[in-house]
Amino acid sequence: LTQTRDFLRSIFEGIGDALVVVDPDFRIISANRGYLNQTALKEEDIGRVYCYQVSHRYSQPCFREGEDCPVYKTLLEGTPQRAVHEHFGADGELIYVEIVSYPLRDTEGKIYAVVETLRDITEMKRLERESLELKSQLMQAQKMEAIGTLAAGIAHDFNNMLLGINGFAEMLMNRLSDPDLKDKAERILDIVDRASRLTEQILIIGRKVKYNKKPLQLNRFISHSLETLRRMIEENIELKVKLEKDLPLIEVDEAQLYQVLLNLIVNARDELRQKGGEIVIRTGKRSVSDSLGLRQGEYVFFSVKDNGGGIAENIKDRIFEPFFSTKPKGEGTGLGLSVVYSIVKDHGGFIDLSSKPGRGAEFTVFFPATKEAEERPEREGETEKQEISGHGRRVLVAEDEEVIRDFLSACLSEWGFEVVVASTGDEALALFQQSPEDFDLVLLDKVMPGLSGTEAFRMMKKQNPSLRAIICTGYASAEVLSDTSREGAFVLKKPFRMQDLKRAIGEVFSS
Repeated sequence: LTQTRDFLRSIFEGIGDALVVVDPDFRIISANRGYLNQTALKEEDIGRVYCYQVSHRYSQPCFREGEDCPVYKTLLEGTPQRAVHEHFGADGELIYVEIVSYPLRDTEGKIYAVVETLRDITEMKRLERESLELKSQLMQAQKMEAIGTLAAGIAHDFNNMLLGINGFAEMLMNRLSDPDLKDKAERILDIVDRASRLTEQILIIGRKVKYNKKPLQLNRFISHSLETLRRMIEENIELKVKLEKDLPLIEVDEAQLYQVLLNLIVNARDELRQKGGEIVIRTGKRSVSDSLGLRQGEYVFFSVKDNGGGIAENIKDRIFEPFFSTKPKGEGTGLGLSVVYSIVKDHGGFIDLSSKPGRGAEFTVFFPATKEAEERPEREGETEKQEISGHGRRVLVAEDEEVIRDFLSACLSEWGFEVVVASTGDEALALFQQSPEDFDLVLLDKVMPGLSGTEAFRMMKKQNPSLRAIICTGYASAEVLSDTSREGAFVLKKPFRMQDLKRAIGEVFSS
């Protein structure tokens, strides 16, 4: 009998999982070394404490606290039970355990105790959670890619239409003398600008844009943006700024950084618009270790904090999704925070959200610090309006959209150029080949039936290597820009203003 007891005891202690025996009152009457190591139970307390005190730190059986208690169900039904619970571990931290309970019966078949095996599955749960997160990220990436592909498909046609509207509205505005009519034409141009920005935002979300990254001082950038930002918020909202001194530079696309700041300010403003409040912009720096799964090193950040109603827990995971919005129907596009997320991620940064209902929200945007030197600011006067003269110069325009072809022809003729037009790349090449040396400039649409603008220009250059070209595109992706710049052409993104076209022509002829 002693040998049998010792044999069973050695099995009890030798099993890798935690084992505990509980009587019908839930008192722990025996436990192996695995259970003592897994929990805070001390050997001298066996027989004096209850399982619910050790596992859950409850003052009564856990089934009375609403838990799915396997011991209770085994006592009640007389069958083995299985469950997964969160228990307090030996260090006081919560761990996941997989529990299987078995009834122990006496010779008469009456249950006198329940034995539980408790396997620590915390690591398995962590891996499951990471796997789910990876699947979620993959689905999000696929969703973004689908949006990007859709956006790229419609961007060219949509921007062509906007350019036609924009071009003729601008020509009308320049020729009208009635202030009221000029104002209406200006409103058309504003609407085109808004529509163009919407297309740009969708392209950003789909990662279909090329960034012009340069070293930048964050504090100076925010200081220069304040006047514009203050004009955007109501008088009942106070904008405060707290800038940490001597921040490292960051390497960003300044226009896209402004988009990030603007979207966060607009979000905070909309939250405070009714009751008023304050928005605080803060800057600083922080070192990040690789244990966080991010690029190790120093990061520079800015945060936008409001004291509004905060963000509900159940939507925190969705606020960066495209087209998700908590605003009333007709207000906003649901793209603002998606654009922020995409821009920041494409710059190697990350976003932290801190919010509690009733206590406002704070978005903190981090960018990696850079040791690159800051570029020289643009000289005053470089962006002034440019005047050009086309007298004695011949331009070949190739554009498959009639309305844009007419607009470009009208502009160039007004500026003194002799204009020859074509509706396809093949037609443009045929016209060019009749007198290759007679053309000073070709203005080509990137996407046309037959030969593309880039292909047509490549063939034209073989006959006139010094030929200058401007390629117009409604979809200026990194691939398009790289492909076109390799050919030595200037890229002009649609929709553009007349002054943009003038500036492009001026740069082409001065280069």
